[in-house]
Formats: sequence, structure tokens, C-alpha cells
Amino acid sequence: MVKETEFDFVMDAQNAFRILLDAFSHPGIVYNISAFELSIPSGFSKANTLIALSLFDNNISFSVSNNYLKEVESFIMENTNAKHQTTQNADYVFFKGKEDITFLLEECNKGELMFPEKNATIIIEVTQISNQLINEQSIDLKLSGPGIESTNTLFVNGMHPANIELLKVINTEFPLGLDFLLTDELGQICAITRSTIIQSN
Repeated sequence: MVKETEFDFVMDAQNAFRILLDAFSHPGIVYNISAFELSIPSGFSKANTLIALSLFDNNISFSVSNNYLKEVESFIMENTNAKHQTTQNADYVFFKGKEDITFLLEECNKGELMFPEKNATIIIEVTQISNQLINEQSIDLKLSGPGIESTNTLFVNGMHPANIELLKVINTEFPLGLDFLLTDELGQICAITRSTIIQSN
């Protein structure tokens, strides 16, 4: 069991919350959170850990993909008092993007017509995200919609192509849908809201 000792649950949580709020207000823009000092469970990224520590409490439910070690689930519960739930019922769900997770994404809570804001937020960890071309293997996403002046370009490495294709169509029944946070191994975060239109080359 890893007990968080580095993270300030007042000041750091407030600073992290502001970054995440900015990310959701400006879909497709990459934010760096590597400066935060955190105790990180084995196999989990710093960005994922920061999301859990700054957003979760005893009113939040979460699910963790089987691709993560059991230690991750225990760490989140111990340090945030959040409740572990099934993929279908969780408020937040953590996945690794290199695997084909399309069937699991389809199971996540997309909200209800009367309460679309009760949808799930999906955190997908990839190798790298950037607003600049990374390399020839990068997947090029063009994002448009609320919070985007014209088009934001997001480059992604380490995401299974099937997941990208599903992201482009899963939110076509807006206001129902899923909100996404992409995180990477470099301590970066990018939001894609359920109102964001995604195109790829």
C-alpha cells in the first residue's frame, strides 16, 4: 500500500483542479503537470495519479482497467476514499490506450437525457500527446467545437487505431456521451469533451 505523502491536498489539489478546468475549457490543448510532487503507485502515471488525488473523494466512484496492477485500485481508495465500481457504473474509468478497449468504452455510462452531466469521464493513458508533430507514428487528430476557436490539432502516440475510430463516433448522440482525459508518460494531460468533434487523417 502506498500512502501519499508528497501531495498537498489543499494547495496542490487547488492548483491541479485549475489546470484540469482549463483543459476541459480548451479541448485539445496539452497541459504539463510534471512539476507536481507525488507518490505514484507502480504502473500508474503521474498524470493519472494527479487526477485521482485532486478530483476524487467519498462521493466519487471509479474503475481501473485490468491492465493496471491491483495496487492502483488500493492506492486510490486509501488516499481519496473514492469507491471502486464496475466499468458500467463508475464516474471515472482508467484505461491504457494501446489496447483495443472499444467494447469497454461502449459499456461506460453516457448519461441520461434528463441528466447528461451524470456521464462518465474516461482517462486514457497513452505514450505521448502533443500539439506539435511527435514522429511519423503519430495519429493526427483535428478537434473542433465549443471552447475551440477554429481547430486544435492533437498528436497522439500509443493509442490503438480502433480506439481513435470509436472516439470519433461515440459522442454523436450529444448531450449524451463520454468526456475524455488523455494522459501520457511525460506528465501531460489533454481533455476531449463530449461536445468535441474529432476528425483524423
